[in-house]
Amino acid sequence: MSNRFPLIKIAACLLMASLAALSLDSTPASAKIYKWKDDTGKLHFTDSLSKIPLKYRQQQDVKTLRDQPESTDPVKLNYPEAGPDPKKHVIPLTSIGNGNYIAEVLINGSIPGKLMVDTGASGVTLSEELGRKIYRDLGVLPTLQVQTGGGTVDSPLLLLRSLKVGTAKVNDVEANVNPHLGAGFDGLLGMSFLGDFQVRVDSSDDLLILDPLGKKGEPTWGGKTGTWWSRKYEAYISKMLGYRMMAERNKNDFRAADNFKKLSDFYEDLYESLNRRAERASVPDDYRLDPKNVRVQLP
Repeated sequence: MSNRFPLIKIAACLLMASLAALSLDSTPASAKIYKWKDDTGKLHFTDSLSKIPLKYRQQQDVKTLRDQPESTDPVKLNYPEAGPDPKKHVIPLTSIGNGNYIAEVLINGSIPGKLMVDTGASGVTLSEELGRKIYRDLGVLPTLQVQTGGGTVDSPLLLLRSLKVGTAKVNDVEANVNPHLGAGFDGLLGMSFLGDFQVRVDSSDDLLILDPLGKKGEPTWGGKTGTWWSRKYEAYISKMLGYRMMAERNKNDFRAADNFKKLSDFYEDLYESLNRRAERASVPDDYRLDPKNVRVQLP
């Protein structure tokens, strides 16, 4: 028993020494915070000089803040990327005459098709045969009235989870089904896919060339410019709210109201998907629209 208290005293000293060492290790090291502005005049902060695009490091005097921020609240920094991905996609085409070209595509990772490149088409259009390979029961989908050579038809609207053309891939692509397409191809490759790129057709070598959006050195988030994000938000929200208003306006016509509600829900799902994507890419609020702040007027 005579050795008990000395042992306790030694253990206590060792414990205090360990706690002191932990306290020293956990002391935050002083870090530099860099401040810079992009082409739009927006101010950015980062903790690493390497995260500032080279263009801005060369153009301006990057200021360094050495002091700790006064607030203890965490600050979310929206880091822009260095610029558009320099990689361009060069895709072989098949000429079918009269300046028209066919591109081979892959839908949802497993369904092949042949679509005619049409930069004048607002969306991707599929034949009924190809549409049924993607969604068996087209009758339950919302429909859009589309003008065709054979008159106005109700065209089912569906979502392609992915559409790949050569090495270029776009997720969440709007597409509609047209039962009156011409023979020899499965649909039209329109701007709901092509709008993610700068598009060029090399008619001498039968190539589709898809360049990144934006100018070289322009800040991007998730590979897209601020203008792209703003336009996507505006398109989805205006359609979501517009069709919601049409459903209310036609509430006495059950069939029409039900279709307008399905259309509104379709674009609401796209809006929510876009919003989640923007969160992951840390897109600044300047380029993100809130449906609460958007007003839609119908004729």
